[in-house]
Amino acid sequence: MSPPAPSPTASLNVATPTGLLPTGFVARTRCPLCDADIARCPILVPFADIPVHRCEQCGFIFPTVVMSAGGARRYYREVFASPWHRQGQELNSYINEAALRKIPGFDRVRSFLDVGTGYGFLLHRLKVQMSIDAVGSEPSVQEAGWGTANLGVRIVNTLLAESGLPEASFDAVASFEVIEHTQDPRAFVAELARYVKPGGLLILNTDNFESTAVKRLGPRFAKWIPHSHVSDFAPATLTRCVESVPGLRVESQLSYTAWENWLRGVLALAKSTPDPRACFDLSAELSREMNRTYRFWPLRLAIARAWFALTWRRDLAGSMMYVVARKS
Repeated sequence: MSPPAPSPTASLNVATPTGLLPTGFVARTRCPLCDADIARCPILVPFADIPVHRCEQCGFIFPTVVMSAGGARRYYREVFASPWHRQGQELNSYINEAALRKIPGFDRVRSFLDVGTGYGFLLHRLKVQMSIDAVGSEPSVQEAGWGTANLGVRIVNTLLAESGLPEASFDAVASFEVIEHTQDPRAFVAELARYVKPGGLLILNTDNFESTAVKRLGPRFAKWIPHSHVSDFAPATLTRCVESVPGLRVESQLSYTAWENWLRGVLALAKSTPDPRACFDLSAELSREMNRTYRFWPLRLAIARAWFALTWRRDLAGSMMYVVARKS
């Protein structure tokens, strides 16, 4: 049985560009991981529009303001796509393939499900480089359509629960930088686990908000995106979230710190800590988030691939974590 979902109750009037998020935002009243009352979750980062809290009981980090169910569905289906996301996902596909090759037993994987596959770059790499039968689910119409048309990969353009894919049928089920977008991460992990064969692997990848780089950057850390990153993890809370699902046991892990985060963190040591209220503006973020591009793209791609090969580690201390669980 899936864990109970949080119960958002209070509607909030948050200004957004016309038509982007017409149904607004709602408030969480309990910790999404341990169900502690919000009174036990003081503010950690006081962003002006959407403050981020940390649970005193379990240490989970999360904003207490989230999109309504209808707003989130429309945002990820109709809005979430951009050249910036496409380039970032292409870069990540090289890193994630390299990370998968480090996982004990992954060389025996023949069927693979990528949940929140985006443009499908990883599906293509697994098919071409490792001869794996890979399929993805992706709610974004633009991302799924681009991947199907340009990479020839199989992407089911729905949420996983609506995909019609057979449960308990994949050697490995993975989700890369998606769990932070989910309002009920425990239920999300439980849903992923249903599609893993007995004895198969569940692989989760997300940011480490207690890493050295994040602590150095403070509110400047680029992954503080509280309107869409609504479940922020550390090593202990990610492991706890996975192992809260019956039948899952974490058996390996690895991490690394992206070179940009490492460099920015070092440079931040010489700077004063900024006012968090000046570090995130919801209206400005919503206006620009789908219109950005990467500068020096070929150079970034080359550096990122070499950096991962040199700096990855078999623990969760880096700013980007991979947790691997075995399903009994």
